Amino acid sequence: MNATYAPLTSCCILRNSLHVSKEATNWIRRCSNGVQTRRITRSRSATITCWQNTARSLLAASDLRHMNRILLLPLVITATLSAFSQQERLLNVQVGQMAPEIVMANPSGDVLRLSELKGKLVLVDFWASWCRPCRMESPHVRRAYHTYKDRLFTKGDGFAVFSVSLDRQGQAEAWKAAIAKDSLDWKWHVGAVNEVQNAAAEEYGARFIPTNALVDGEGRIVAKDLHGEALTNALNALLEKDPMKLERHGKKAKR
Repeated sequence: MNATYAPLTSCCILRNSLHVSKEATNWIRRCSNGVQTRRITRSRSATITCWQNTARSLLAASDLRHMNRILLLPLVITATLSAFSQQERLLNVQVGQMAPEIVMANPSGDVLRLSELKGKLVLVDFWASWCRPCRMESPHVRRAYHTYKDRLFTKGDGFAVFSVSLDRQGQAEAWKAAIAKDSLDWKWHVGAVNEVQNAAAEEYGARFIPTNALVDGEGRIVAKDLHGEALTNALNALLEKDPMKLERHGKKAKR
């Protein structure tokens, strides 16, 4: 199922199978139209809102005779969200290829480059202040940064996060506020709040957020879409285990 229309299709299935009241049907129709007109990155949130509103309508007195059919709701929700999770999130880059350069401005207007982090293991993280799943992922990313930022990897000395915001024109303050509220306390934040398009999102093909690419010290993509425990596991797997190299790295860090 195409992810753009997954929520709409599921709403239609629900509407046809439950025979709900006119009020409930109107709820679903409005949600479906909202999903069609919103950006793909917001479709998941719009879909969840659709289900919440539908459930409220089903609980209305006029729909009590159909209460047995509400049992179908979790099945339809699961199918819809599964369609989202199976979609390719970074269309234009693949594991094994060199990561495209990113040259964008930070919240202060200074230009930062991804290539400035060459030699480190870098998580190129696409997110936005208005994206609830992104904000829920923030604690995991922050924890990974502080745990691994000074560690030695097989192909990288240290770990950094290069955050690419998909906030749009007029959302600069919301972007800055989200960085502060979520304590995303690393230097590498870039966005396109003063541009018509987000060049990095276009270059990488960021279809859904949150999404990310893990780039080694040579600039090569070694993994994609690492979230929660999956990110921790990937970083642990890439840690340097040679005692001699670790000893040299420890001495270097003390100097």
